[in-house]
Amino acid sequence: AVVTGGAYTAWLIRSSGLSRDGANRDGQTTTTTTRASPDATSGLARVRVSRRTVLLAEVTEATAKGPLGAMPTVKYQFAPAPRDDGGSSQSRNEAMSVYVLPPIWYPDGVLGLDPGWYVKIGGGANDFFDEDRADDAVADLDEWMRSDGDESVADRLHDVLVALMPDTNFLSVQSKACVTTCSDDGELQCEALGDGGVVTAVTGCQGKAAGPADAIGRAVASEVTSRLGA
Repeated sequence: AVVTGGAYTAWLIRSSGLSRDGANRDGQTTTTTTRASPDATSGLARVRVSRRTVLLAEVTEATAKGPLGAMPTVKYQFAPAPRDDGGSSQSRNEAMSVYVLPPIWYPDGVLGLDPGWYVKIGGGANDFFDEDRADDAVADLDEWMRSDGDESVADRLHDVLVALMPDTNFLSVQSKACVTTCSDDGELQCEALGDGGVVTAVTGCQGKAAGPADAIGRAVASEVTSRLGA
């Protein structure tokens, strides 16, 4: 079996009794290196979940297919590099930058949006959930995902978007809540759990799983079939 529950992965393996007793946050390395995550050193227990806020800015079809028709995905540094506080490079990069996706068609009912073309912007500093509330992880996640995100973050994203695209007429702007999973080493975490390692848990994609999703899937599938001797 493969557990890929995103922000819920740690709760799922803990509540099902699959967690390793030695995998804690005392700084000790407990992860098992796999071909799916050869550079990982943090371990599943050191994966944290971060609240994220994204902004979806609607444009007309004419704008989406005309002026923005050839728009690439943009990664933009809007702030000076933060002081190195010992966190991962992913956290430092997020704190000073945003990403902007070109217009994407959202059909009716997706994310509660009216059907239309939307430019998406997200980024900014991580806002990690309280690790002392691990037993309440599901309730906390559900409450956050039902919200519109952090209003102050949404305001900053709006200011950056308008500064980047001053000539674009946005019909509407809506903020949405999102979450990402982050590891201390900035690497995907893939571990074999349970008796005989029959359960593989995967998480810690640093908010960047969409692009390499196929490659991650192939690597994890290869790891599982190899372990099973298939």
